[in-house]
Amino acid sequence: MCWLIYKVLEIVGFSLKNIALTVGAFLLFWIVFLGFRFVVWMLPQAAAWMLRPLWRIFATWRARSLDRSMPAVERELKIALHREMCLLATLMDRFSSELFLEKELPPDIRVVTRRVLLDRLRDIGLRDELDGPFLDILLAPDGHWTVEQKSRARHAVECFSVLRWVLGLGELRGLTVDPKYDLRTTAAVLAVREPERLLVRPSWDLRLARDSTDLFLTRCWIELLARKAVMAFSEEDVEKAIRALTLIKEEGSQHDYLVGTHTISEIETPGVGFLFNRALVRFRLLSLLVEINAGREPVHELRAFVAQIFSPSPEPREA
Repeated sequence: MCWLIYKVLEIVGFSLKNIALTVGAFLLFWIVFLGFRFVVWMLPQAAAWMLRPLWRIFATWRARSLDRSMPAVERELKIALHREMCLLATLMDRFSSELFLEKELPPDIRVVTRRVLLDRLRDIGLRDELDGPFLDILLAPDGHWTVEQKSRARHAVECFSVLRWVLGLGELRGLTVDPKYDLRTTAAVLAVREPERLLVRPSWDLRLARDSTDLFLTRCWIELLARKAVMAFSEEDVEKAIRALTLIKEEGSQHDYLVGTHTISEIETPGVGFLFNRALVRFRLLSLLVEINAGREPVHELRAFVAQIFSPSPEPREA
């Protein structure tokens, strides 16, 4: 076909050189035209990507300026919350060390011994304030936590994530996303030297997260009730849960929470139980922090809450 077109053009009077120049000009035109369109389309996006760090810096600077002139959270409360966060970070370091001691350690892992942790608490003035479950956990020999203690401590991972977010030191991952924990996050908490400058979230911001958590918690609770996976509840409560679950299914999967690639109705009962327990810990902690940041509860209630995490597991809430 190409040979036939070439012969026709040759008869008409086009030489090979003219044909090559014509085709080359045609291709060059489209390359320039499409390249120009691509540049015009990409320029705003590239500018936005380049300016995003500057905007983040400006937003942080503006938030700090507003916080200095009209603080939403008082300076003393920020310092007190950070102290409790340091205690929890120390407990998380001990929890991580206990998990690492269960198996052969890779060369890049360093176990933090109890002596180091106790010295750290003494340096920040918390060692002499501890009693009850905190002393039982921190004074236990390295590698001697019981299975029950490790199981309870897993709930503290959620507490740590929530408190990091409240103190403005990290993001709060959704309940439909697997929780992540990194030893570097505890180091970042302990590295704060001026906690009064932290952008601690006020109570009205925490209410939004609490209410969102409550919706997710209720959805998991309905699922567990409908499957009769929760004991000591009346048949009337179970029937209500089944009716609510039927309504959710009738509306379609797009109205249900998506955890990974499955809706809550498609998850096995142990998985739903894990989601429920995680949401329950987050809901209770956010509810407490709303009251603390609003000045209606003292900060020491936060330490009592963390102590309960390392005590026997709390009972499920009533419907």
